[in-house]
Amino acid sequence: MAYLEYQKQTKQVVEIHESEPTVSSDYDYAVSENFTVSDEFEWTIWVNGVDVDKNLTSHSAIRNNPNAKRLLQENEQLKATNTLLTSELAKVKIDLMLMKGGVS
Repeated sequence: MAYLEYQKQTKQVVEIHESEPTVSSDYDYAVSENFTVSDEFEWTIWVNGVDVDKNLTSHSAIRNNPNAKRLLQENEQLKATNTLLTSELAKVKIDLMLMKGGVS
C-alpha cells in the first residue's frame, strides 16, 4: 500500500510514501495499491478522486521522460550527500575550535 502525497490546489502528487505522511494544510494524501515509492519519478500523477477513507478512486498519470527520472533521483542523492557533508564539516569545525583552546 502506498500513500500518495499531493498538493490540494493542483492535485499533483509530489511524493509517494510507504507509511501515512504528516502533511501541511496545502497538501493531502490518498491511499493506493496501484503505485509504489519512487513511481513519482517515473510518472507525473494527478489525484482526481478520493473516497471518505482516503482511498484513491480516480487518477491521471503520464510517463515522464526517462532522463527526468534519472535526474530527479540523482538530485535526491546529491541533496542527501550535501546534508551529510554539511554535518561532517560542522563537526570538523567544532573539533578544530576545541583543539585551538576554545569555542567562540
